[in-house]
Amino acid sequence: MAKSPIISHEELKDITLPSFVLSLLAGLIIILFGVFETIGYYNNPTDPNVLKFGSGIFVFSIFIHFSVAVLTLLSSIMVRTEHHSLGGSILLLLVSVVGFVLGAGFFIGPILGIIGGILGLTEHEKLIKHQF
Repeated sequence: MAKSPIISHEELKDITLPSFVLSLLAGLIIILFGVFETIGYYNNPTDPNVLKFGSGIFVFSIFIHFSVAVLTLLSSIMVRTEHHSLGGSILLLLVSVVGFVLGAGFFIGPILGIIGGILGLTEHEKLIKHQF
């Protein structure tokens, strides 16, 4: 059995770069849509109830957007670190699936998060192969 070549720490961090970029972009898109929804551009801005926070569904939707966005950004940071790439990838997949089901980020952010999570899992396998 051939032994994997020993590579530097910088090269190991470069392995996780595509997953990190996709998940970071996913979190930023979800935050962007959450901000649009909060200030009323996502909904009908002429409706007087848009900017009122009395509607339970509206408050829940804002909460979901920002919760999914924060967890996506945190998991993207975890994916970037060498020792937490597996946990970050799994968290990213779970949060993205929940965000997709609940419609966070107009489905674009969660789809990018799911792709980033899958990439993170495959990149984690590469990291494991190159451990010495």
